[in-house]
Amino acid sequence: SEQIQSISFSPDGQKITFLKIENNQSGIYVSQSNGQNLQQLSIDEFEYSAPEWSADSKYLYYSTNRSGKWNIWQYDVVEKTETQITFQGGKVAHPHPSLSNHLLFIKENADTIWQFSLVDQKESIVCEANCLEALRWIPTNEGIYY
Repeated sequence: SEQIQSISFSPDGQKITFLKIENNQSGIYVSQSNGQNLQQLSIDEFEYSAPEWSADSKYLYYSTNRSGKWNIWQYDVVEKTETQITFQGGKVAHPHPSLSNHLLFIKENADTIWQFSLVDQKESIVCEANCLEALRWIPTNEGIYY
């Protein structure tokens, strides 16, 4: 059976991304918001989760286990290139709504929210133990809701 999850429109309204799960394999797809030009970004046997747009609609951030454990990757929509962002673990990335050069994320099997600076490549803890329940949290300009 086929499942579509994590549907997200780009902030400029021009594109849409989603996670498609079929035959126990997940893949990230991007298309124009009208449904044309559907492209599969991930074509391999690894798992993927939660694609999210940057505020300027130039990048997608997502988690994959292709490096041996879950980490955050960045996909440049214009250049069509991928870059691994975290190396110490990372899952479920959300671009920070008020700090454009930061991502918020969790690490697998942890209940701590981390912040990653895209400028200096440093991680720091935003909220420690018991600040979230599973994957149900979202950053906003007013704070992090969970």
